[in-house]
Amino acid sequence: MHNARHIYCGPLAVSRKHFDKADVCLNTFGNKQNVNLKIADIHQRLGANMRDELFDLLEIAAYVFAADQACSRGGQGVRDYGQGWHRTFHFHIPVRIPDLWQKQNLVDELTNTLSFLTDDNYTFEFSNYAAKAQPSTPTYFDFASASALGAQPLSVIPFSGGLDSLTGTIEEVLGAQRSVALVSH
Repeated sequence: MHNARHIYCGPLAVSRKHFDKADVCLNTFGNKQNVNLKIADIHQRLGANMRDELFDLLEIAAYVFAADQACSRGGQGVRDYGQGWHRTFHFHIPVRIPDLWQKQNLVDELTNTLSFLTDDNYTFEFSNYAAKAQPSTPTYFDFASASALGAQPLSVIPFSGGLDSLTGTIEEVLGAQRSVALVSH
């Protein structure tokens, strides 16, 4: 397959010593970053901390998109949308939750979906981040200190300071017996 590419991601890209000319190295963090993924922007839109599975999914999506952009289908000269059109990507991606991403049914769904959407072929090899190599997971709200006090919020309530939001808060706290986080700007 002349259009086969190995895509090494994250710490795997940084640690590679020998490359084939068809290899592509992509990294979303550190001093060798070449994929710009601003997860903090997503945190602010969601207004909550993201779970590691979502971080993994966002990085996988960013790597797939970057590889698609980095690997030509053959340039302007490709006129036969047959074998010259199809590319094969072999992704090597470290993830935070390898047990999830190594499940065969999930890998099959991921490869089938991407193949259907792009008309390319995909394989994925997911490994665990080395503890020191994993980028820190940014947080938006620090509920860890609240849980130390025994007050992990069960609800998040927009709070304007007016009587209507105070009434909603009282209903949640006293009526429903839930701990809440009040959000205001």
